[in-house]
Amino acid sequence: MNKVIIEFILSEKFQVFLNKNYQENIPNLILKNPFPNIPNTIFGDQILGKKLAKSKFPSFFTRTDIIYPPHLNLEQSTAETVAKYRKSLFPEMFKSFADFTAGFGVDAFWMSHNADQSLLLEPNETLCSILKLNAKSLFGKKVISIVNDTLENYFNTYFSDEIFDVALIDPSRRDGFHQKSYEIEDLSPNVIELLPHIKKRCKKLICKFSPMMNLSESVSKLEFVTEVHLISYKNELKEICVILDFDQLNQDFLCTAHEIFPPSRLSTKLRTLDFTHSKKYETREYSEIKEYVYIPNSSVLKAIQYFQPKLLEQFDIHKIHPNTHLFTSSTPQNNFPGRVFKVEKIEGRIILKQEYSQIISKNYGMTPEEIVKKFKLKIKGSKSLIFTQDINSYAILEAIEIKR
Repeated sequence: MNKVIIEFILSEKFQVFLNKNYQENIPNLILKNPFPNIPNTIFGDQILGKKLAKSKFPSFFTRTDIIYPPHLNLEQSTAETVAKYRKSLFPEMFKSFADFTAGFGVDAFWMSHNADQSLLLEPNETLCSILKLNAKSLFGKKVISIVNDTLENYFNTYFSDEIFDVALIDPSRRDGFHQKSYEIEDLSPNVIELLPHIKKRCKKLICKFSPMMNLSESVSKLEFVTEVHLISYKNELKEICVILDFDQLNQDFLCTAHEIFPPSRLSTKLRTLDFTHSKKYETREYSEIKEYVYIPNSSVLKAIQYFQPKLLEQFDIHKIHPNTHLFTSSTPQNNFPGRVFKVEKIEGRIILKQEYSQIISKNYGMTPEEIVKKFKLKIKGSKSLIFTQDINSYAILEAIEIKR
């Protein structure tokens, strides 16, 4: 991206155009690109970037001094709500921060608020050049070093005694053949392989992992784990954030499920559930299905092996079966971190060809699609059906969700 294009993108004329047209039909807008001095790819990236920023990076949306990267890179960037939550885990000021996989710089933008100086590494040349162009806009007078290199090369090339107070790494979720990869050793950078080097260069490390990562296996491979945060938005697990403290080596860690609600939504549901992994709890007996049934949210389900004792301790509920991740109670637990249903057992012959808003299958042996076909159900209406198994037998539940 040459100087002329950069200056034009940041010009008042182009920024006014962006603000007026980012909601228009993007493909048509790119085809009719009114600025011949800007290539269609770069023009499209700015339009798409502005549109995505409104929902994903609202703090950037109103800015007129930011150049957006290619759209794929932007989609892979951390959402502002998640980045701000991660920043909240480090409320105190610290001297130095390093982002070993900086990308567009969203994480660095928020984490650098609490750091006197920061190092940003980005191996992608295009992303790194855009990061440098945006540095003054994003970081102001903060001391920022931006290096176009991989973490492996940085450790082998740059010799320094500097130790970062906090560092962050977001390993690529795809391997060299562009296949989805969920084993921690297959990610790039390879955190396990680089851990001895990282340990020498920082005090604490934040690792961002895919929601599909095998959590218990990853935690067992990463020594020095002190915190695990499972972050979800609108009940969709967005990220597993693992924090390593290299001054501590033990098997105790805090596991937190945190749900981020849309700003416009008021909810009485529990936003955060904490559990210290080393604690011991008495196991309750399993129960037949009672009047209320509970489905934990996505963050809690991902780490149910850690959270189940806490759920049983904090709420007056029982699990219905060893292999069914549903809970039940006689009275409503309205602060439960997940969905709450008032239920009634029903026979299969009664639901034949009836209307229901959704079909939920938990440890039943059939998918919702197979259930719909078997019982010739119509997906509409206000009630739900839950097909499951408790300690006694398989069960079909007619359910009404309690909105909170």
